Amino acid sequence: MEKITAIIGTSTTSKIHANDNDGDKLAFSLSGQPAWASISIDGLLTVSPSEKDIGDYQFKVIVSDGFVAKEAVVSISVELPSIPESDNEAPVVEDLPELELITNQVESVQVEAFDKESDELQFSLSGHPEWISIDQKGVITFKPKTDNVGSHTYLVLVSDGVNITQKPMAVDVALGMTPVDPDLINNAPVIEAVPEISLVTGRNGFYKVKASDKNGDVLTYSLSGQPSWVSISPTGQLNFKPQTQHEGQHQFTVLVSDGSLTAKQVVRTKVALAMTPVEPGLVNHAPTVSEIPQINLVTGKPGQHQVIASDKNGDALTYTLEGQPEWATITQSGSLSFSPKTTDEGTYTFNVLVSDGSLTTTRVVTTKVALAMTPVEPGLINNAPEVEVLPELKLVTGKASQQQVVAFDKNGDALTFTLEGHPDWISIDKSGLLSFKPATEHEGVHTFKVLVSDGSLTTIRNVTVDVALAMTPVDPDLVNNIPEIASIPVIQLVAGRTGEYQVVATDKNGDALTYALEGQPSWVAMDATGLMSFAPQTEDEGKYTFNVLVSDGSLTAKSEVNLNVALAMTPVDPDLINHAPVWEVVKLPTAVVGDEYHFQIKATDQDGDEISYSIQNAPSWLSIDSKTGWIDGLVTEESLGDVELEVSASDDGLSALQSVVLSTEGKLLQTDIFGTFDATFETPMTLPQAGVVYGNVESETKLEVPVAYRFHDVTFAYQEGAWYLVNNTPMPVAELSVSYDGAEHLALFQLDKEVQPYSKAKLTLTDESLTGLKYVNLKNMFDLKAILGANPNPCTDKTKKCFGSPRLGPERDTFDRFLGYTYEIFNRVSFLELTEDFFERECDTYSECKGYTEANPNGLPYARRTYLLAGQPGHRLKLESMRNIYIAEGTAKGSSPDLSFMNSPGDGWASIWEEYVDVNHGAYRALPMNTLFHETMHAHGFSHASGWTYGLSEILKRQYVPTLGFDVHQIPSLTSADMLVDYDIIGKGLIRLTLQSKTERTDVSNMKFRFSSSSELDVTVKHLNVEGKNTIDVQFNGTPKTPVHLQVWDQDSTYLTTLRFDYLTLAPPLVYNIRGTRYLVLSPDSLDKNADGWGVRNLCANQGPNTVLGIRLDYGAVYDYLYANNRLSELPFKSYLTKDSPKKYHIYEMYFGEEELTNSHFSMYEKLGENRGVICAQFGV
Repeated sequence: MEKITAIIGTSTTSKIHANDNDGDKLAFSLSGQPAWASISIDGLLTVSPSEKDIGDYQFKVIVSDGFVAKEAVVSISVELPSIPESDNEAPVVEDLPELELITNQVESVQVEAFDKESDELQFSLSGHPEWISIDQKGVITFKPKTDNVGSHTYLVLVSDGVNITQKPMAVDVALGMTPVDPDLINNAPVIEAVPEISLVTGRNGFYKVKASDKNGDVLTYSLSGQPSWVSISPTGQLNFKPQTQHEGQHQFTVLVSDGSLTAKQVVRTKVALAMTPVEPGLVNHAPTVSEIPQINLVTGKPGQHQVIASDKNGDALTYTLEGQPEWATITQSGSLSFSPKTTDEGTYTFNVLVSDGSLTTTRVVTTKVALAMTPVEPGLINNAPEVEVLPELKLVTGKASQQQVVAFDKNGDALTFTLEGHPDWISIDKSGLLSFKPATEHEGVHTFKVLVSDGSLTTIRNVTVDVALAMTPVDPDLVNNIPEIASIPVIQLVAGRTGEYQVVATDKNGDALTYALEGQPSWVAMDATGLMSFAPQTEDEGKYTFNVLVSDGSLTAKSEVNLNVALAMTPVDPDLINHAPVWEVVKLPTAVVGDEYHFQIKATDQDGDEISYSIQNAPSWLSIDSKTGWIDGLVTEESLGDVELEVSASDDGLSALQSVVLSTEGKLLQTDIFGTFDATFETPMTLPQAGVVYGNVESETKLEVPVAYRFHDVTFAYQEGAWYLVNNTPMPVAELSVSYDGAEHLALFQLDKEVQPYSKAKLTLTDESLTGLKYVNLKNMFDLKAILGANPNPCTDKTKKCFGSPRLGPERDTFDRFLGYTYEIFNRVSFLELTEDFFERECDTYSECKGYTEANPNGLPYARRTYLLAGQPGHRLKLESMRNIYIAEGTAKGSSPDLSFMNSPGDGWASIWEEYVDVNHGAYRALPMNTLFHETMHAHGFSHASGWTYGLSEILKRQYVPTLGFDVHQIPSLTSADMLVDYDIIGKGLIRLTLQSKTERTDVSNMKFRFSSSSELDVTVKHLNVEGKNTIDVQFNGTPKTPVHLQVWDQDSTYLTTLRFDYLTLAPPLVYNIRGTRYLVLSPDSLDKNADGWGVRNLCANQGPNTVLGIRLDYGAVYDYLYANNRLSELPFKSYLTKDSPKKYHIYEMYFGEEELTNSHFSMYEKLGENRGVICAQFGV
């Protein structure tokens, strides 16, 4: 049978034809039919479907002659009615996700739909269970019960009244788990909300999905319903590669699973064509046009009005008129011009259209034209306000400032002041006083507009402000202060009598001041010194208010003057005249956050009246005693910076007001650390989160396993237009702290997947413009030089001891895993705490600890000293496997680093029985790890009496490492420290540390800075305890003769950030490249007072490869170079080089022959005194 098409809302009939060879009468019936289908006994099939029945159906028609029955299948397609072709387009509906629901849990989903004609949309469902509903906003609600478990499919219908769009939707309902025991409850992952993602065709995009799991389960990421150009990495990074054909809106689902439960998050993307602007700078915004007030005109007199418009995208604007009278025109700058004639009297309405070339904004203009001969009210001959030109303003970050806008109106209209295009730290009050509160991030030049309106006409002035950083040495113009005017009391005058009042004003910068009046009566004048003179007459009786303006040539202060003029014939009795209180000079002292604040303001009253004090605009921490004027409170950061207050003194009849500025500074925390070897500075800090550079691993190439490595052997390389990461360490890499060209501070580098050990990965960066990318290692403890050798030859003589480098494969993996675990724990806060707790309890058990502590009761603590020795970077450690005949389960030998000289990290070797390695085992095991740690500590010079070989190694094996939660089958990954700390040398011995957090920290961090050295410290540490201040100043009071170790962490840190400072940091050498040789002129601060000749030679050797102590010819080469280029003056230490003949150079009669470099021959200090100095020569650079 042919397929029958049925239309919803109409009945369709179809005759079923059948015949019988015997001529028997046939009877028709149906089987499996929907309720809206029926058939008559003679075969007339009728279907009457409704809107909910859209879809395809099949059922059976049965024909019987009373003896035999035959069946035939009927196919029916229920469709929407066809609509005559029109311009109306059907609604656009985003694809709906497949949902997984839990019984007895209510869920909802928003249907995303829009209509190009902006028709009102109606939402409905078809074929849905009764526990699913949809409202008229398109929100689908699900309320599944236990008996609804299973899969359900239905249709979502969206109609604009003409066309209907339908989308299928499927839901799976599963039984919820009944919590029995907390250990049995698995919590589903939680996914943070993902905002709508804006993309541009032809440009790759990235977004990191953030998810967590309450049970700590490993999470896997996948997608459902995504376009082909969207993918997700194993770490949750979404990757987008939209092309031109993908323009439009898209929706898909991110699924995050813990292996049992899956969380879903709908992601919406909006793809625009590359040439189509998209937010924030790519979306075109319509111009913004200020409302235009009614414009009053007089016939025969031209008029003007400026249309105020701006464009968020900075597009050029064009102005046109629509429906205007012929005598109204507009220029391309938006200036309306009017030339009404006598015949044009009346009221007119037309439109101003402002376009950016794409979008247009319209404003209605109403004009009222009056006849010139008609006596008109002032409002009909309105004049625009007059506003003085504002100078360019110089501001400094962190300091509030003010500027008075000087304006007046010929008609005496009240003026309103507004701003346009201004930053949020600039405001204006109703009197026209501009206030500025720039912060550090506002450095630079800013331009905005001041608008002064009389309610009808508006005058505009452009304002430019130049904001300089507070720490930048600035000229006085950049720290100009506005003049201060002493409070002016109410002035009492008598008609017919002259009077005077001296305005008192000061300027912090000592600038010359000029005085002016604004809005004063004609009988009030002021001279150049600020002396006001008054000559009121009888007709001037009453009260007057005007302003005094005081300017320093750049900034202008304003103060209000109130006058009372009484008639001369009025009998005046002293008891009848009340005088307002008079303020004494009020200058509030600076408030410091965290300190108590106490200050008394004072006023006097000529009449002896009791004075009541009050204060306006005060921070919440400040209160005032109304009777005594005492201001008190515990200062908080609420008032940080400058806050203008208004204090009032009242005698219950008259009041005197005084504007004062309260300045609040953060509390400077300062600690002087001296006379000790180990100290910790603690301070609360609010840390910003470090910026992130994202990268994708495109491909990886395995490298040859190196003979030796250090854990900072990770480098970036830019080759043939692509970035590469070279990982020469045994640890996988996914997260690093980095620097790059133009970066103000360190950043976090995150990859979508780990770069495997000993491999080179090709990268794609989200910011393809980056240059100079470098790894900055902040986890410096135990960053030794591990020497494991190449694949060894087999030992052929079975009767002899045999030491060999670990074989590549599982044996080498065991050694690498041991080193990786040890590097990991040495940089953990918990390991440092474990070490110090162990030796505090067990010191008397180990003779080295006990003996050192008794001999050095005030020295560097034993636990701290040995931790720094064991973790000293650069220690040369050779690891071997012992084969054939074994002298012990492990053996080692080595020397400790020298904490008094950073560039002597020590060296040693360690070995372990071959059987202990267990080449068939691929996981962390206590036996080889414990033995290797034991022998490695021997290789660092520690004996059995140290507590590091026996004792601490046992605790690590049994207690510490097993509690860290490592995947024992994997070497730990190389990650960044929790605190990204970089530093700048900003003065002699002065270092400024800048701190950022790897993760977002919502709470205040209790930061700890621990300084340690083998000689007594002499350091001053300062921190301005203000929210958002993330810098610490460290002043070394003299160049440290031994390295100073600094470790940084807070209460939430897993890892320590470790920095070290010595003479090379604080007194770097001068460098000259002369004819293929690099010369380093060392500072006198580099040299130990008692350094002998060998010590000096070693000092040069430690400056780098191929670097030696300079001989006379080298000193001569540097001298000749500086002399020829007139640069001798740049050497701060003149005694380095002297010259008494053209070819003879000597340094205080001191020569550097090899035979003279002995301990007994001379002392550098004895020869040269404080003027000692050394030149090193580096060849082959």
